[in-house]
Amino acid sequence: MSSWQLIIQQQIVKPLQTREGTFSLLASLGVWVLFLYYPIRKSAEALADPHSPVEGILTTLGLENLANWVLPELGAYWALALYVLPPFAILVAADQMISERLRGGLRFLLLRAKREEIFFGRFTGQLIIQLLLIIATIFSATLMGVLRSGDSGFFLHHIHTLLIAGVQLFIVVMPFIALMSLLSVLLNKVRTATIVAMLLFAFGESLFRWLGTKVPGLDYLALLVPGNQLSQMLNNLPMDSWALLAYPIAQTLVFMIAGYLLFRRQSV
Repeated sequence: MSSWQLIIQQQIVKPLQTREGTFSLLASLGVWVLFLYYPIRKSAEALADPHSPVEGILTTLGLENLANWVLPELGAYWALALYVLPPFAILVAADQMISERLRGGLRFLLLRAKREEIFFGRFTGQLIIQLLLIIATIFSATLMGVLRSGDSGFFLHHIHTLLIAGVQLFIVVMPFIALMSLLSVLLNKVRTATIVAMLLFAFGESLFRWLGTKVPGLDYLALLVPGNQLSQMLNNLPMDSWALLAYPIAQTLVFMIAGYLLFRRQSV
């Protein structure tokens, strides 16, 4: 097994090797069960009820397409996942190298692996973790819808819808993981990296738009804020959202190139 493969494997199993990591995984599982049982199930029941005012409310908010999913559970899942998966990706991917660099483990690892293997291996490991999470959550939401509707052939007839939604959610979280790769190089505290990423996600676009009114040209930095396309994707069906994915792909490339170039020159 190559060094790159070992680094990816280590990154995937890392959460299970510490008490804190195991607790975080169990807590995340508990939170998802609550999301599944309350927001998703309740929203789906309201969407499936022809007498419910929810569809009118969604139309008023400009979110009428959420009622057009083949399963109401998937519409509710899509809306929730677009805004829940990115913060989760930030939390999970925050410590790609910071703690290990401070402990001196990164210096030891560099004796056995190249810098590009370490940097891109950690990023790839985090991608795999997020992919497994997306598969598990979209499957559980779909299974809930199948059990409610009794449509046992749903998976067979609509597998393309699930695949498209899963791929697009995966692309959505990619720049957040890449951002944490960059911040893992720039910063020396995991908590600081997490706070910076969360603030950028929540307020970055508005901040850069405001700065653009003071200093012409700064508003273009808003294009680098991960998630700036989420509000547009929210009311789109996945098959209508492909053009919006150019943003997260470009952001991922920018963050990864910047992070790797800095890591190559960083003293550990």
